[in-house]
Amino acid sequence: MRERMAERRSSRFQTPNSVGACSSWGVPARVSGKTTALRAICRSLIRQQAADAASKPALVLFDFKGDRETVNVVTAWAAQAGREGDVRELSLSSGHAYDFLAGFGGLTDVQEYAERLQFGCGPTNLRDTFWDEYRSGLFATALAFSYLLQLPRDFPAWSTHAASWLLADTPPPAQTKSVSEFERIVDALCPSAPRWAVAQFAKCTMKDWEGGLDSRTRSNVRATMANALRPLLDPKVQHLCRASGAGHVNIAEAIAQGQIVLVSIPSLLNPNLARLIGKALKADFYKAVFSRCDSPGTRHRLAVLVADEYHLSATVGGGLFDDAAALPLIRGFGAGVVAATQTLANLDYTIGLGARNVLLPNFNSVFFFRNAETETAGWASGLMGTREMEVEVRVKERDQGFFPGSSRERIIVRKVERPVCTLAELSRLEPGQAFIHRQFDPAPMGPVWLAEADVVSRAELKNVNKNIDPAQLV
Repeated sequence: MRERMAERRSSRFQTPNSVGACSSWGVPARVSGKTTALRAICRSLIRQQAADAASKPALVLFDFKGDRETVNVVTAWAAQAGREGDVRELSLSSGHAYDFLAGFGGLTDVQEYAERLQFGCGPTNLRDTFWDEYRSGLFATALAFSYLLQLPRDFPAWSTHAASWLLADTPPPAQTKSVSEFERIVDALCPSAPRWAVAQFAKCTMKDWEGGLDSRTRSNVRATMANALRPLLDPKVQHLCRASGAGHVNIAEAIAQGQIVLVSIPSLLNPNLARLIGKALKADFYKAVFSRCDSPGTRHRLAVLVADEYHLSATVGGGLFDDAAALPLIRGFGAGVVAATQTLANLDYTIGLGARNVLLPNFNSVFFFRNAETETAGWASGLMGTREMEVEVRVKERDQGFFPGSSRERIIVRKVERPVCTLAELSRLEPGQAFIHRQFDPAPMGPVWLAEADVVSRAELKNVNKNIDPAQLV
């Protein structure tokens, strides 16, 4: 039996010169062309209306490989487009910092920042949320405590102070005095004051923690707090989240002014830092986008988040900044998210299978690069659908004429429906090839070649960074 497609198209997918609001997803394997595709999207965004200060897009790029190559390439493209002054780099070697508590304005923000402080750690027990909820309540109490007592809000100082209280067997004398002052301030608040209930909750939680818990429960809670505080006390986290940097990365400002924010962190060496920064900056991105005025006739500046190694910044099922809730709405606010991960197993490991099933249908366009994962192939097969193929079948027929013992052979051509994308086809794609599913558009009948991004010239790249070899560029 031999198969042939009734119609096989070999085509190229060209990155558009302009990019609109979108939600896109890429699932590649290593050395598959994913980096080239992400860079092409960034290049298009940087060049789009580059000379128009009011319309040039805002770009936030998460590069959690941290190899500096993508950062240098994107910086060079920004220089080509006359946007070198728009670039803000956030890395362990850059002068910029991310002031983690910059947006904390008081008791109204307590619950939000209690959740943000847990971005660097996972849940304690998916079946029993008591420990996570109690841990969240302690973080909310620490935030309310520091606000009402007007303690320093620099993140390294705040996190160190919180740890000294939450992890101590017995509170130090200075802490006991501060607790008495905190209780006096809360008692003096008028019940009609904004967030009075938040302050009362913090007071009750603090009383329980200072002496109302039995030793075993306190020990268990302290263990969950140690798990959450460990990423916050990491020296690299404290360095990057300081308030005393030479310059600060502010996502709301970047979106308002059309800046290019490049986040480069080697996640293999610093997984806690990558998770905490990725989720916090993405929360800032959502908050800035959805806070924009949506009056009739308003045309928002395009803002796009490109999240490589997306599983490190994905948030699904939480109270705030839920990707599954934000993605269906984000296009209406003039923004989009482009996400890429090596395998679906990465997502299952970080957010769980159920959350992954909730999240993935919210992406409008999906690129499937070379991949040998069964789950990815099953998803691709379902999205890409089927194609008509001609199957040639050789049939032997017995001669009923004068020579009954003889037979003859003929070929029958039949038309059958076969999947457009199978595991075998997906695993054999060449670097730069992909199956593409775009909502409301007919899917290509076969894999397409992605047009490669323009290569930065050697002279231009040397002007940006003389330490990188241009021959290494894709």
